[in-house]
Amino acid sequence: MRAVPGVCVHPTDGGAWVTWPADRGEVVRRLIGVAGAEFFVRRGDAWHRFESRLPTGDSPPDGEGKPLPGVVLPGRLDPTLAPANGQRLPVTLGRGGPPQPTTALLCEAVELLPWADAATTDELSAAPAARCGGRVLLRGDRLPAVPGGLRPWGVDVLLPLGFRASPDLPPAVLRSATGVAAKELLLLLPDRAEAVPTAAYATVTRAGLRLAGAAP
Repeated sequence: MRAVPGVCVHPTDGGAWVTWPADRGEVVRRLIGVAGAEFFVRRGDAWHRFESRLPTGDSPPDGEGKPLPGVVLPGRLDPTLAPANGQRLPVTLGRGGPPQPTTALLCEAVELLPWADAATTDELSAAPAARCGGRVLLRGDRLPAVPGGLRPWGVDVLLPLGFRASPDLPPAVLRSATGVAAKELLLLLPDRAEAVPTAAYATVTRAGLRLAGAAP
C-alpha cells in the first residue's frame, strides 16, 4: 500500500499505529489480514475501538507519522557495481507468460508477395517494415497471416509469442544489458538477439517486396 497517498505509520515499542484517510477502504481490507491488528475509529476528539461506543485511552501518537514508503525502505539505497569476477547471467527465452497481442511479423520477403498483391494501399501503409537481405520485419496491429512467419510481441523489446525473457527482466533492463541504442528495437530470438534501427522502417510497397524477395 506504499503507493496509496495519506497512509502514515507511527512506530511504537513493539508495534505501530497506522493512520489513513477515511475514504481509503482498500487500506482496511489489507490490514484485516494482519495478525493481532486492532481497529479504532475517531469520533470528535476521542478514539473508540471499532464497534464500541465507549472511548478508549489508546490513540495514535501526536503528529503526522512517517509515510509508509519511508518505513518500508527507511534508508537510502546506494547501488554498487557487481564484482569483476562475478558470474555472467545469459539472457535466453523461456516458454510461458501471460497472453500477449502480436505486434510484429518476421518472415522472408517472398512469403509476403501474395499478401502484397491483394492488399490495399491502406493495409500496406499500416504495416511498416525493415529489411535485411531477404528477411522482413513488419510492425503493426493489422499484420498478414504468413504460415512460416515468426510473430513477436512487445514494443521496445520483441519476443516470439508464447515466450518470455529469462530472466524475466523489465524491457529497459534487457535493452541496457544487450547494449541496444535508444533508437533501436531489441529482437530476441531463440538463437540470437538482434538490434533493429527504427530508422530502417519504411512503408511497404509491392515493388519493394518483389526486389527484396529477389535479393540473395
